[in-house]
Amino acid sequence: MQASAEFWGRLRRFIADIRVQFAGLVAAPSLLACFYYGLIAAPQFVSHTEYIVRGVDSHRSSGLAQLLNTFGLSRAADETSAIESFLKSREVLEKLNARVDLRTIYGLATADALSRFPRFWEKNTFEDLYAYTRDYISVVKDPATGVTKLEIAAFDAKAAESLAAAMLGLASEMANSLNARAQADTVDASQRELEDARDNVVKIQSDLTAFRNEALLVDPLAFAGAMLEEIGSLSLEKARTQAQISEAERLSPNNPALGGLKASAEALSQKVDEERGKLAGDSSALAGKVANYEKLTLLRELAEKRYASALLSLQTAESEAQRKRIYIEEIVKPNLPDEATRPERLRSIVTMFVVGFIAFAIIWILSVGSKDHAQ
Repeated sequence: MQASAEFWGRLRRFIADIRVQFAGLVAAPSLLACFYYGLIAAPQFVSHTEYIVRGVDSHRSSGLAQLLNTFGLSRAADETSAIESFLKSREVLEKLNARVDLRTIYGLATADALSRFPRFWEKNTFEDLYAYTRDYISVVKDPATGVTKLEIAAFDAKAAESLAAAMLGLASEMANSLNARAQADTVDASQRELEDARDNVVKIQSDLTAFRNEALLVDPLAFAGAMLEEIGSLSLEKARTQAQISEAERLSPNNPALGGLKASAEALSQKVDEERGKLAGDSSALAGKVANYEKLTLLRELAEKRYASALLSLQTAESEAQRKRIYIEEIVKPNLPDEATRPERLRSIVTMFVVGFIAFAIIWILSVGSKDHAQ
């Protein structure tokens, strides 16, 4: 029991020794970092590309946006963020993996065991591949300029360039998809309304044609006008005949021509009544046909106005959809790196030394403070 207590006491004193702490927290990690980054870590090639999302915009702005609007172009901030999120998503990795075998690119035998996929603590699953590629695919948007910087690292220069080009292509496809959605939202409803209005115009025109064929009249209103003129003419002639009869009865009651005048007046009266009956009377009269014709012509006029309004709405929607269109403009094309720039060996070694030294300093300060407190 005493030997065990003595052993643990010596161990605590050994751990508390400042030289052991320095060796364990600073020297050993720094030497391991020098060994790994100096001799083992596989070189990585980084392909760099930059793009900006632009769209037609008619709004007035100031500063850089006003300069871009001078040419009818502006940055689409919301769409830029959407495309940035898309490039960081699992969906884009699935599409990228369908075009380029990521497991082959990042599983090269030339890469070291701590860098190639899958690492010893990972499984060969899509989720682990997604987590792994977060260290090799960087998408950063500059909020001031709207420029998005895309960097792809790989163990082969050609692979890095092809991955960067594929990612840029996926960004363009996403922009086209957003355009299609915007068009569907603004144009499709107007297009359906126009088709409904057109079908309504065609239907009413067909009904009007069927009515004309059934009534055997092209324009009942014109025909009714002609009938009214005829009735007016007959009524005028009847009035003249009756005036002649009255004049003859006053001047010469026994005039033999009175019988003919009276017969003529009677015939004219019957003709007027007959024409009036054709114009207005039972269901076969012209007035009912005129009413149906006016109803159909009114419906056709309203349908044509609706069609014209729907056509204008469609043109406005297409103009709005065109104004909202966005596209990816390449600022810097994906480059073919001729030198490995990762890992940053000296920086990584210095970082390991600084972190270890900070940890050592904190523990040393705490141990000194605890000794002073104990005394």
